[in-house]
Amino acid sequence: MPDILKEQIDKLQEEYLAILKMASERINEDTYHAVVDEILVFWKKHKRVALSIATHYITPMRTLVFTGATFMDIDDLEHYPFLAIGEKHILDDPLCRYLEVVDKITDKEAAQGFYEQALLTIKDNIKVIEQCHPHIIILPLRYLYGNDEEVISKGAMNAFLSMFNDNVKTLSDYRQLKTIDEIHDSLLPGIAENIVFDSGEDKSMSLIERFNAYLSNAKHVQHLKRDINQLFFMAVIGYLAQALNILFMCCSCQCIPYIRYEVAFKYLIKISSNFEEVPEIQEMVFKSSVAHVLYNSFDKNQYEKIDFNSFMVLGDKNKSKSKVFDVLEKQGMNIKTANLKSIIDVVENYLSELKPQ
Repeated sequence: MPDILKEQIDKLQEEYLAILKMASERINEDTYHAVVDEILVFWKKHKRVALSIATHYITPMRTLVFTGATFMDIDDLEHYPFLAIGEKHILDDPLCRYLEVVDKITDKEAAQGFYEQALLTIKDNIKVIEQCHPHIIILPLRYLYGNDEEVISKGAMNAFLSMFNDNVKTLSDYRQLKTIDEIHDSLLPGIAENIVFDSGEDKSMSLIERFNAYLSNAKHVQHLKRDINQLFFMAVIGYLAQALNILFMCCSCQCIPYIRYEVAFKYLIKISSNFEEVPEIQEMVFKSSVAHVLYNSFDKNQYEKIDFNSFMVLGDKNKSKSKVFDVLEKQGMNIKTANLKSIIDVVENYLSELKPQ
């Protein structure tokens, strides 16, 4: 890495750390809006430098970006599997995304929940910089590469409507469906099985059963006096928009999305199927899938007594953290020829080499 780039990264992360520490001391139920806004002001002020860093730091299709989550969770060693694959690593700062919802908070209970989540993320970001720099750098990539919200919204809507048969071509048509049974019966064949509402749901249950279970467990929708069609729409459209946002952001900066949350990952796969003729997206999603397999295969219990520096030494001894991608590439594996068993075998063989002795 050129010295001038390293100096820029070090300076930016040091200044952001100071902002985060100040925010962690000031944030409460009354100040959370102003504190989160100050964080966005920081990134606005440093946008040009941050974009320059992203441009020169990222190795195309070899850099992983941790995204689609509210925080990394350093205390639970979530940075270990993230750092186990890929050449470079960026945390897509989730705090900037909080401003999308902060103005919509109206009741005290929601404000309390937002404040607690924001504080948790701020504290975790502090740990990322203090414990993982320079191996992980924090940049608000989705903010920096500013996807057009209107385009995202329209794309998510089109993706939503594409799940239905010819009787549902517009949102007005969809609104005529009043029950979950009517919604289910209007879906195209094979779609119902691929719609996910929450992680850990019972895959043996029908869509209708899973949706009803989701409504029973989702506290954030229980108080809403909405029609069933509105609740179903709300349960799906957010994931579709998030997947599009991640896809477009990673296309802009040529990064591989590292997504640990099963639901977000499945919707990314679903959205990417609309771009089968775009080689860059197919390569990106394939490598994202490999990283997701590694995440689910990584046994953090084996590394509980391994401190961070020792873990990084293990990775260095293993020569290349892009080895998994290289082996699969030599085998001619891609998104169209992917064989899950072969991917798992390559990943587990790599992890066995990484395992502490």
